[in-house]
Amino acid sequence: MRARDAVAAAIEALYATFDGPAPRAVTGCPCCSDGAHLASLSARPRRQLDGAALGPYAFSALYTVGTLADFKHFLPRILELVAADTLDCDTQVVFHKLVYDGPWTAAELAAVSRFAEVALAAAVDDPRRSPLVLIESIGLAGLPLATMLDRLLVGADATRVSGLARLVFDYGARLTAAAPGWIWWKQGATSTLRDWLLAGPPLVVLRRAVEGDVDHPDAGAWASACDVLECVSG
Repeated sequence: MRARDAVAAAIEALYATFDGPAPRAVTGCPCCSDGAHLASLSARPRRQLDGAALGPYAFSALYTVGTLADFKHFLPRILELVAADTLDCDTQVVFHKLVYDGPWTAAELAAVSRFAEVALAAAVDDPRRSPLVLIESIGLAGLPLATMLDRLLVGADATRVSGLARLVFDYGARLTAAAPGWIWWKQGATSTLRDWLLAGPPLVVLRRAVEGDVDHPDAGAWASACDVLECVSG
């Protein structure tokens, strides 16, 4: 299944899992929320809400706006907009809410985890996007990031290998930046990505790609990514 099709299927599974009734009204702290905006959220079906409408809600949900039931209702559409990169809210904020409040059922967490995994794969395959935001988000939510990373390598084609090379370059730049970004990168659990990149399998996949298709337009990038991993790992 192509990454785009897998994301679409995972989104439909989210809608099926989070199929509770729409809230009659979404309420929030009167000091820091717009009553007219909150009222508009209940005025249309959730699939018709765009990133501008749901972005402010996604940022404040559970903190100062709405209930957990409200958030679960809107979550499929919020994640659909995350996949499209059109949500006016940081993805990390959305995923952190999975550990901020609860409870979440096993089925709900499984649906979100499946979405996160296929969305990560799609981001790795897309040369226009960096998967680092989703990697951060998955880590913040306590989802099985190491397992998701391992599955990226299974049957990796040239597109996936090129995405892996970009991840090596992008993460290397993040490590040397003066500001590492979100607080998650400063926590101990963030070693998951570094440990995975340096564990061996990503380097093996990159080497095999270079050896198997030296004339590919991205073969130079694959080889350079190998050099980066070999240098960092010593």
